[in-house]
Amino acid sequence: MLQRYTHPILTAWMRFAYNFHPFNVPLVALFIYLRRSRSNFREMMSGLVVLSFFGYLGYLLVPAVGPSYALKDQYFIDLGPMQFMDYVKIRRDVFPSLHAGISFLVWIYAYRNSRLLFWILSPVILSLWISTVYLRQHYLIDVVVGLALTPLCVLLADWLFEHFGDVRLSFSIPIEFSQ
Repeated sequence: MLQRYTHPILTAWMRFAYNFHPFNVPLVALFIYLRRSRSNFREMMSGLVVLSFFGYLGYLLVPAVGPSYALKDQYFIDLGPMQFMDYVKIRRDVFPSLHAGISFLVWIYAYRNSRLLFWILSPVILSLWISTVYLRQHYLIDVVVGLALTPLCVLLADWLFEHFGDVRLSFSIPIEFSQ
């Protein structure tokens, strides 16, 4: 359906937004780590772990094949290779979309910690959600579920962090020095 809206400039922007995804987490995490409290950083990391757990669980329970593979014969406009993403792509990792989920999580924590960073990232993150479908990496339902899952995971992570965030693990490692 989106093929009629393809344009080289739009495709270039969508590729940029999609390929910027690996930088979203370190960018916001580094900002929070350097400019906010340690607990804010740990909250974001807790949210990322919880969301990743449920996302990978979704991959196991719903081993769907992405549209770039499953619907390949229906595309009459070639968007070109995704280069690095095509090289490392796993065929059964579409439901839910962790591109949408993780970017939404990053956006939430950016909003909580810096409205300026939130607004700077907004065009790229919003475009990323569209690009996952436009670039045939996810189905629309994958994106919707990824976006719906994220606030639930953030709430769960906040609850877990509030109740177990300061758990101290005490153990000793016996070290022997021999001469």
